[in-house]
Amino acid sequence: MRPGAQELPGSALVADALRVMQGAEIGLVVIADDAGRPVGVVSKTDVLSHVAAHGSLEAPLSSIVSRSLLTVAADRPLAAALREMADEGVHHLVVRERDRVVGVLGAWDVVRAVAEGRLELARGDAKIVPSRSGPGT
Repeated sequence: MRPGAQELPGSALVADALRVMQGAEIGLVVIADDAGRPVGVVSKTDVLSHVAAHGSLEAPLSSIVSRSLLTVAADRPLAAALREMADEGVHHLVVRERDRVVGVLGAWDVVRAVAEGRLELARGDAKIVPSRSGPGT
């Protein structure tokens, strides 16, 4: 998971989301209502689809936001979160502790962790690999 999440209000423009995603090197922003509660997400794919269909970056994010906010509790096992991503056909889950957004779990974050040897996946299970330090490592 990437700690923290980039949040924007629904009144922000598609161009704003694209700038935030590019600047933070992320693929998703969380959209918050006027009270600051997360209500949806906008991904790079959402932005590309909108631009392809309408040719404009000037629309408010509220017009392209995903209405179903998929979240996962921070203490939920990784294997269960990955299963939910697969079942829902999404690349990101918003990670929460109670009602507070604490990060975003992206499919590429998991792939990177496996490739770097920080995470091992086995059928139905995942475990974080302890850091190896010392001579010869």
